[in-house]
Order: sequence, then C-alpha cells, then structure tokens
Amino acid sequence: MRRSAPLLLSDTELQRLRVFSGRGKVLVEHHDGGVRVDVEHPLAVAALDSPVALMILASAAIAALNSALETVTDEEERALLVALARHARTIDARP
Repeated sequence: MRRSAPLLLSDTELQRLRVFSGRGKVLVEHHDGGVRVDVEHPLAVAALDSPVALMILASAAIAALNSALETVTDEEERALLVALARHARTIDARP
C-alpha cells in the first residue's frame, strides 16, 4: 500500500500505529495519542495469510487513525480506501 499510495499518510502518522498483545479482544483501539492493533485478534492473525483480511485490517486501522489524529483527514481516509479497493481487484481471494 505504501508504494501505491505513498503520499496519503506521513511517516509520523504511520508511527502512531502500533501493535500489542491484547488477547484478541479488540482489533484496533485508541491508545496514547495513536492507534494500536491487537496481534492476537482473529482478524489480525488471519491477515498474515489472507490478503482480504489484511485489507479489512488496513481499513479498520486507517479509520481509527482518522478518528485519533487531527492530522489524518477524512479525505485521506477516503483516498486510502480507494487505493485498497483498487488493490483488491488484483487479488485472487479464493482459498
């Protein structure tokens, strides 16, 4: 995604995205001025092997970043979702 949409989020904004081990209770949450993803959540685990799950995870993360950070705008979130949709057309989602 970074290659196909390099200007959507700054490195500083992406650094506000963290991972943590939270026993799979919540996929993404606001934490300490940013957003963190629970690596034990079933969707995060599925994202390791499934491009579709990875895109859902990316969508959830950008939505959370948009609500957590004033610097991430609704327009940037929409642009990232458009980039995800374009990328989705290239994926063979069959198991």
